[in-house]
Amino acid sequence: LLRDIDPGAFRDLNKLEVLILNDNLISTLPTNVFQYVPITHLDLRGNRVKTLPYEGVLEQIPGIAEILLEDNPWDCSCDLLSLKEWLENIPKNALIGRVICEAPTRLQGNDLNETTEQELCPSKNAVDSSLAAPPAQDETCDPGPIPTPFKINGQEESATPGASINGGTKIPGNWQIKTRPTAVVSEIHAHYKPPHIHVCPAICSCGQQTLGPGLKVDCSNRNVKSLADLEPKPPNVQELFLRENKIHTIRKSHFVDYGNLTLLDLGNNNIGMVENNTFQNLTDLRWLYMDKNCIDTLMPDKFVGLQRLEYLNLEFNFIQLILPNTFNPMPNLRILILNNNLLKSLPVDVFSGVSLSKLSLHNNYFMYLPVNGVLDQLTSIIQIDLHGNQWDCSC
Repeated sequence: LLRDIDPGAFRDLNKLEVLILNDNLISTLPTNVFQYVPITHLDLRGNRVKTLPYEGVLEQIPGIAEILLEDNPWDCSCDLLSLKEWLENIPKNALIGRVICEAPTRLQGNDLNETTEQELCPSKNAVDSSLAAPPAQDETCDPGPIPTPFKINGQEESATPGASINGGTKIPGNWQIKTRPTAVVSEIHAHYKPPHIHVCPAICSCGQQTLGPGLKVDCSNRNVKSLADLEPKPPNVQELFLRENKIHTIRKSHFVDYGNLTLLDLGNNNIGMVENNTFQNLTDLRWLYMDKNCIDTLMPDKFVGLQRLEYLNLEFNFIQLILPNTFNPMPNLRILILNNNLLKSLPVDVFSGVSLSKLSLHNNYFMYLPVNGVLDQLTSIIQIDLHGNQWDCSC
């Protein structure tokens, strides 16, 4: 595991574009570490990074097309203003996943994207009694279908469009940051006062999206047994969080009133039954978390309607079988997380029509994966995880 990176570690790699540093113990990036490299894809998920400075780090990756920052203990203070402003100025959807505040306590759990400049950096004369960022902890373990460690709160990255059919990501030729990003957008958000939320399910908490008209509804860990229990139903919900509940079944009728969803988190429930065409109404959904459930089979009818979905997380289920054409209803799918299941094989043409940039298959029961009809369809792949399988290293 990496803890420190030498400032000159990448100095001679003047053609390096993709840098994967996820799941290490990195807390800081040295100044000028990217000075000589044309980085377009950077993965820093699952480290101990609390802040990223603009000077000497972010300013040196003007060609960034994809950056992953989830699962770090972000300290949402004045020091993070430069990261927020930089993220608002990079190409649309270049940020995969979310930057979630771990400190101070008043902002814990907040999305940096939805946090205003005023909240990040209150008046100098104001007293912030919140606790400072706690030291990052080592990964904790929890049992899954296969007994391998994973982060209890860890989530994989969300996906973004932009992958070239022939592999890699196309970067707009005229896009470049030459000066420090301005805070104009942040200042506007700081003065924006969201309207009062009149309708919200009784057991949930609701908030107005800072960057859009829709609602964020959080029903996590509220002992929810059915989506039908969410009453009254609020209008125009864009993000719905139902993690860590007791949901067993999801049906098409459950999402009739949620046609504007862009993010749905159903992780860490007991879901074993997904009715066919359940997501048919969710044509704007881009992120779907169904990790840590009891799903055993994947088939096309389960994903009808998800033509805009970019990210699908199904890790830590009991998936043994994937039927042909399962992913065809999701032509924009970029990131597919299937690790820690019970898979032994994949059907021919399983990835036909899908331009995946990341595929996670580690900790399953694969002994062999054919090139023809399976691996040769991954023409846009940037990262594929295959460790922890029972590979048969023969002809």
